[in-house]
Amino acid sequence: MAQKDDISRIARLASISLKEDEEQKISTHLQKLLSSFDKISELNTENIEPLFHFTEQLPLREDLSKEPIPNENLTANCRDAEDRCFRLPRVVGEAE
Repeated sequence: MAQKDDISRIARLASISLKEDEEQKISTHLQKLLSSFDKISELNTENIEPLFHFTEQLPLREDLSKEPIPNENLTANCRDAEDRCFRLPRVVGEAE
């Protein structure tokens, strides 16, 4: 199973706290995930060309120009709008 220290470190980096039983559950799930990668690494990929970007094989749609949405429509359901801008509460730093 994944090391308890690894799970604790990941939880700390994600800024979440985990209970002991949650750590155990996550450790089991992580071990299953990692074993899936082991199975994939067993595949013979000798004659398979690497794919550099997934869109190389997909057709792209043509860009279409449209009329812009009127500002009044964009701000109609906004709690607070001024000069064509949304005003949001401060979430970082101190209030002025």
